[in-house]
Amino acid sequence: TKSIRRLGAAFCLIGMVFWMAACVLLHTTAAEPKGSLTILSETEDGVKLVGMQWDIFKIGGRNDKGEYELRGEFAKFPVSLEDTSTSALAFAADTLDTFTTVYKSKPLDSKKADNNGYLCFEDLGVGLYLVAGDYVKIDDTYYFPAAFLMEITEFGGTNQVYDLTAHPKYIYKNASEGSEYTVKKVWEKD
Repeated sequence: TKSIRRLGAAFCLIGMVFWMAACVLLHTTAAEPKGSLTILSETEDGVKLVGMQWDIFKIGGRNDKGEYELRGEFAKFPVSLEDTSTSALAFAADTLDTFTTVYKSKPLDSKKADNNGYLCFEDLGVGLYLVAGDYVKIDDTYYFPAAFLMEITEFGGTNQVYDLTAHPKYIYKNASEGSEYTVKKVWEKD
């Protein structure tokens, strides 16, 4: 009976060690929660912007104080995210879009809008993203999308993240309309 108890205790101990190792392994290999962003490339008038290309860049996240911060190559760009008003974040997105063009930053992903004007970026980890589109010409009109910032966040400590849908803003210009420019010549030391 003593040997059966010892054998049972040994199996119990071995089982506990395997169980603890499995828990540690599962905890360390648990996948980061992933979200998605669906973009509807369509104007307020219902024009579907088929073929419009969108790029997405992971530019940062929140620091320990819960404030936005730029990370990686984007940390070198002189852009402040302290003001989180809509206009300030729109200005920051435009500025970051310019920097990504100047420095030829590689996007995390690029996609084009389908025949319905939709596209979806998937498997996005928690963080702050810059989303920038390229213009598209449809018939006689050029459509220019506004760059924007968006955040994928975890909710409720459930290891789940939000799946977002965006309806970006666009400006447009008819190709047949002429453009008028004013030039002012200023002489130094005049």
